Amino acid sequence: MILALGPFCYTDTLLISKIIRIGKSLMSSSSSEQLKYELLTILDEVILTSVSLIESNCGLADELWQFLKCFPYSARYRLYANWKKEPTIPIMIKTRALTMKRIKYIMKRLSKENVKFSGRQIGKLSHSNPSFLFEYILSQIQSYDNLTGPVVDSLKYLTSISYDVLIFCIIEALSNPSKDRTKHDGATISPWLLSLANFCGSVVKKYPVELPGLLQFIANQLKAEKSLDLLILKEIIQKMAGIEAAEEMTIEQLSAMSGGELLRAEGGYFNQVRNTRKSSVRLKHTLLESNLAMPLCILMAQQRNCILFSEQKHSHIKLVGKLYDQVSVYYSCTCVSVCLFCLTFIFFFCFFFFKCQETLVQYGSFLSCNLSIDDYIGRLPHLFKLITEYNLSADVAFFLVRPMIVHNINVCLMRINWILLKPNYDYIFNHFRSNLKNFVKTKDHPKVFTYMLKLGKL
Repeated sequence: MILALGPFCYTDTLLISKIIRIGKSLMSSSSSEQLKYELLTILDEVILTSVSLIESNCGLADELWQFLKCFPYSARYRLYANWKKEPTIPIMIKTRALTMKRIKYIMKRLSKENVKFSGRQIGKLSHSNPSFLFEYILSQIQSYDNLTGPVVDSLKYLTSISYDVLIFCIIEALSNPSKDRTKHDGATISPWLLSLANFCGSVVKKYPVELPGLLQFIANQLKAEKSLDLLILKEIIQKMAGIEAAEEMTIEQLSAMSGGELLRAEGGYFNQVRNTRKSSVRLKHTLLESNLAMPLCILMAQQRNCILFSEQKHSHIKLVGKLYDQVSVYYSCTCVSVCLFCLTFIFFFCFFFFKCQETLVQYGSFLSCNLSIDDYIGRLPHLFKLITEYNLSADVAFFLVRPMIVHNINVCLMRINWILLKPNYDYIFNHFRSNLKNFVKTKDHPKVFTYMLKLGKL
């Protein structure tokens, strides 16, 4: 009976509200799994299409979010994808055209001076049609990077469901296969990706958005050996936790990084970052609840080894070949062309390798500063397992387990009389390192021990 109404249920807002409340009650009952797909069908064919025809009802949008958040983000994103499709009913086509006309008018006049007024207008439009609305806003941000600041400030009047749809639209824009992530020379990142990453980091820091879907998308991209999406994670950590991925550091910054959390935050970075405690706690809880804290770290470490042999093979060698052909036209000397080809290839490899490396160090610093030692030890695999099963290099594996080693040394110091044995701190550390070396040496892979000895890690 409800499905027969379709989008024309918009004429009775009270009926829509009652259907939403009944569905929310059913999802909290014991029979929720049996009715889950029926409720998703009602949401897809009746409620969302009806909400699109109701003008600026933030109360109904909040009721709808209370119902939608009972479903996982994967089910919600499927609903949003269907919600964004081109309608076939004439009244919905007319409503969509009028909404697009209004949002284009607003975006043409959006500036720092009228952010508050324009933000209220965007908020009213997003209550009923957030999907294609944000798709157009994101397309403008990708074209004009100076819109990022005003748009971020204008989003403070959105509802929770609008923020969730916004994250879905960001993921959809990032996964667009028709856009090149690098410029035609292959050496620099495309401006649209930089603008979108900056916007994404600013939004997740300033507003209470749902992050599991976005973090899972980054993990899936790393599994597919696409390292450029680490730019999104880099911006999220920098904005939410205040930890920069510094390429070059001064002597004073290196000295500050050897201190505590406050000294590192004040003197270890170029930019002065404020008010990141709440956002960093929110990011930490999201990583722990979605079980992505250590998998993301391990995927980044594995990505370093994939850049040369996998990613270059599929994409950047083609770009290098184009550059090689162009160079060969101007330089007839074979040896000069070969040298330029090799230098270009090395530059591409180093560029992506160090981007991956700096994001790994940034993310590892965030985990060591924000996770408790119990969470860190309980979620990180053992050192030997990281090297043998996950195929991490020894330097990365020791970088990840360093907080555990420091914790074990401190525990040993707490068990003894510090006053009597203070001069023997070096002896305790050397004793602990000797035990670690013996443990690794007695394992089934002697090549691992030999490799680490060559690196000077033990």
